[in-house]
Amino acid sequence: MGRSRESWASIRAVREARLRGDVEYLIRALANTDREVRSSAARSLGLLGDSRAVKPLLRMLSTSDDGTRILTLKALGKIGDPVAGDRLHDVARSDAPLGVRTEAMLALQRVGDDRGGQMIGELLVDPTLPEQARAEPGVSSRSAKRWARRMLAQERAYSGAEPLEASLRNMSLLERWRTKRLIARIRGT
Repeated sequence: MGRSRESWASIRAVREARLRGDVEYLIRALANTDREVRSSAARSLGLLGDSRAVKPLLRMLSTSDDGTRILTLKALGKIGDPVAGDRLHDVARSDAPLGVRTEAMLALQRVGDDRGGQMIGELLVDPTLPEQARAEPGVSSRSAKRWARRMLAQERAYSGAEPLEASLRNMSLLERWRTKRLIARIRGT
């Protein structure tokens, strides 16, 4: 069964609202009953980067749909408003799936809150990461670690270097070498 004409029309209207920069319409679209419309509206609000969308997007984090939550977290990270910091921290520390939590950590770093980088660094040295990754389809411990390293370096998350330094002596020689290189990239040295 495909999408209804009404659903396609709503998705098209969201795209047109984004092109017009109609933030108010996109905020109203977050309440649509169609998941694709809500997701498209969240993505569009992130692209527009208007801080008026922060509070409605924060309300979207209560949805049970992890895909919509991830798109909402990405939008909040793109907007970059520090007002979202505490709620992003709550999601990052929650018992949500690993994908939702890691996106919350990244969004937290992008809104200028160093707790995000610190949590990404902690995740990288977390001994339970393999179990957490196995619980999610398509995610491996190796890919989660690769993601964490890339995000720490890309975001220059200085606060993420602290948990890495603290765990150096518990690492294999190869891991220690990789981690020291990562710390140097984070610090720009």
